[in-house]
Amino acid sequence: MGDGVDRKSITTIEEYIDAAPEKSRQNMQELYQILLKIAPKNTATIKWNVPIFWQKRVIFGFSALQNHISFGPGEDAVKAFQEELSTYKHGKGTIQFPYKEKLPVSLIRKIAKFCVGVSPQDISPEGKTSAPNNEVDKCFKQSKPWAAEMLLLRKILLDCGLSESLKWGKPCYSLQKSNVAILQGFKESGALMFFKGALMKDSKNILEKPGENSQAARRFMFRSERDIRDVEATLKAYIKEAISIEDQGLQVEFKQATVADIPHELSETLKSDKAYKNAFEALTPGRQRSYFLHISSAKQEKTRWSRVEKCRAKVLSGKGFNEP
Repeated sequence: MGDGVDRKSITTIEEYIDAAPEKSRQNMQELYQILLKIAPKNTATIKWNVPIFWQKRVIFGFSALQNHISFGPGEDAVKAFQEELSTYKHGKGTIQFPYKEKLPVSLIRKIAKFCVGVSPQDISPEGKTSAPNNEVDKCFKQSKPWAAEMLLLRKILLDCGLSESLKWGKPCYSLQKSNVAILQGFKESGALMFFKGALMKDSKNILEKPGENSQAARRFMFRSERDIRDVEATLKAYIKEAISIEDQGLQVEFKQATVADIPHELSETLKSDKAYKNAFEALTPGRQRSYFLHISSAKQEKTRWSRVEKCRAKVLSGKGFNEP
């Protein structure tokens, strides 16, 4: 087939990539890692002598040809992203990515998500304004004294193509079902919080940590519409940066919890409650830390013991303290 791959004895995608021409390996490995993060687990395989992601049907696949990778997301995906694919050679259900060019990571991620069932409506092209959510309208009416400021921020967020929903009782803005930002109202001020703000450059130094122990989130605080309008262009740039971070699949590296971080009351409970201990240790570091902060923030010992007991059901369900 002109791809230079020796297919003898190849049984895994890793072997396929290793056997491919050297000039193709870097791009193929990068493409493979992108698809692995999006495809359902245990769907990657070798079928018809090429890498395929299979779940009762072909989800997508790829192969090494002489001068390009042939990525096969299928006819429907190619049609759905016809406009964005205008600079790439493509056939009925395949797309060519030349070895000499960098992979269009953002576009590949969008196409792959489409293939696994994310609707085109949830994959907003850059520059396309998203529709407001009627459920959220009620929230703004109850957000005094920050309703006007939040409505202004809402327009900016929707103009950047983010989807709007109500989460934790607050207006939340997401990209392909991944949370990007949320609006918060407090007594003395309001906030636009970025869930992965720690990964943002914050070149204008307008973001702050929500709390001393916050590792991922960063927020912009406001007390008037003027506060927002004065930095509106900056906020738009920040939102686009946050979208790019999510689109690339970047993750905050959470500091691993140490023994010193664990509240005494929780530590003692875990020693005697095996089910609680196993469930807690299975949580991600970020989820574990959410319980550390919640429990240790109580000033009285009896309150800390009470919080340990009340958190048990949520821990057993695999959720962090702040998750609904």
